[in-house]
Amino acid sequence: MKTVGPHNVWTRSQNGWFAGVCQGMGESFDLNPGMVRLIWLGSILFFGVGLLFYFLCAFILPIAGKESRDHSPKLLGVCSRLAERFEVQPAVIRVITAVLAVGSFGSIAFIYIILHFLLPERETF
Repeated sequence: MKTVGPHNVWTRSQNGWFAGVCQGMGESFDLNPGMVRLIWLGSILFFGVGLLFYFLCAFILPIAGKESRDHSPKLLGVCSRLAERFEVQPAVIRVITAVLAVGSFGSIAFIYIILHFLLPERETF
């Protein structure tokens, strides 16, 4: 069994059923994808939160094998700079930011723009 740690990469699988999120998460964390699907189904039935989170992950997470594109700046580059600063995968920061944006009804966008001006520019590789 593989160790779950900071080096696990959140990705979508190319072999998944629908967008590859559950398959990719199962592969990333060495879990049975069927179990991940059951947990996700349970979260969908619990106030529908899992459905929103699933679509956010399907839109944000990189496809396995194409993780290098994940580090390129997207909208203002805030998430990639935060990921670099905290040494985590940019997709994780993007998912958290998207969940916060939806949960705060957009008020997190104001903080996002402020962070764009406060965070130092990314170092180019």
